[in-house]
Amino acid sequence: MARNNRRVHFPDEYPSSDTSSSSSSEPFTPLVFNPPPVYVYPASPYYALSPILPVSLEIHGILTTPTFDFNLSVDPTLNPIVYGHSFVARVRNEPATLPAVPSLLLISRFLPWDTVVASSVLPFVTVDDVLGGLYRALRLRVAKGEYQQEGHGRQSAISLAYHRRCSRVLNAEREKQAGVRRVDFLMGSHLFKGLRKTTRPNVWNVVFKPSSL
Repeated sequence: MARNNRRVHFPDEYPSSDTSSSSSSEPFTPLVFNPPPVYVYPASPYYALSPILPVSLEIHGILTTPTFDFNLSVDPTLNPIVYGHSFVARVRNEPATLPAVPSLLLISRFLPWDTVVASSVLPFVTVDDVLGGLYRALRLRVAKGEYQQEGHGRQSAISLAYHRRCSRVLNAEREKQAGVRRVDFLMGSHLFKGLRKTTRPNVWNVVFKPSSL
């Protein structure tokens, strides 16, 4: 792949008001969640939450084979393709896994970071938690050292993805000044293709596909 000469931006210091979007160059340490009590919803055993992680989990069908185009570079709350989708609207608060769990871990060969998705409103991770959590994780800023750890070919592709992403927003210059984000490491493969099982309990591989944007 030809070397891309476009410059990428890494702010020296992230604004304190945007700490939720900052990224650290320190090694990732998974969050530790205290086992919750058992929650049983009489309406259906599907909503039973156990503090003991099951040996085998099944992911929600809509997260296995999405029937909609979820562009991870676009806020899902502002994306009518996602929440204008009638089926997504019906299942967004359903458990992401069967049985339900309070957290899960997402990995990808494109990303040098793991993503922990935790339950937000309900006591278990929902479909909505997965979609929103993945988007927010990919909005985190990338430290210069993290970018430099990539090979030259990857750096060039990440740089190109960064410039293309910034050019699509209304305030392109402001977005450029915010710097490279984790979503740029997808190198244009912004569409969510689904989650796949791994050999590790409750660890899921995120599959992406190229976006036409």
